Amino acid sequence: MKSSNKQSSKRSSKNKKIPRMIWLFATIISIFILWIVAASLSTETPSSSCVETQELSTETKIYKANPIQIVVEPWLGEHHVYALFVLPKKYRYTPNGSEMVVTVKGSNVPVNPTLANPKLYKPVDVPEGYYLVVSYFWTRETIWLILQGKYRELQYPCNWTLYAKS
Repeated sequence: MKSSNKQSSKRSSKNKKIPRMIWLFATIISIFILWIVAASLSTETPSSSCVETQELSTETKIYKANPIQIVVEPWLGEHHVYALFVLPKKYRYTPNGSEMVVTVKGSNVPVNPTLANPKLYKPVDVPEGYYLVVSYFWTRETIWLILQGKYRELQYPCNWTLYAKS
C-alpha cells in the first residue's frame, strides 16, 4: 500500500507542475504583448527635419540622406520594419549593395538597402531624376530595441541614415 501512495503523490506533484508552467509561460507572453502594444500606441514622431541631404565629400562623392518614410510594425511579421529613401540617379544602385549602407541609431549592424518598387508602399513622391530604395530592418533587432524602450527612436527619421558612394 505504501508504494501505491508514493506513486500517486509523485503523479499529483507532476500534474501540478504542468499547469504552473503553462501559467508562467502565458504570463510572460502576455507581458511581452502588452509591452509591444503600449509602445505602438505612442506613434507620435517628431516633425522637425533632419540635416539636409548632402554630399559629404567631393573627392569620394559620398551622399548622406534620411528616409522619407518609416514603417515600424514588427508584430505584423517579417518585412514590416523598413525605411524608404530617395536618391539621385547619379548614385547608382549595385545589386551587391557594396556602394550603399544604412545605419540605424541603437543598432551596431549596418543594413544594405535594395531597389524599391514605389507601387508596393504607401504613396511616396519620387522627384524626376531620383529613384527609391528600401532598407529592411531585422524584426528580432527591432523587438529588442522596443523592449529597451526605443520604439519612438526607431520612428524618428534622423536615426536612420543612408550613405551612398558614387
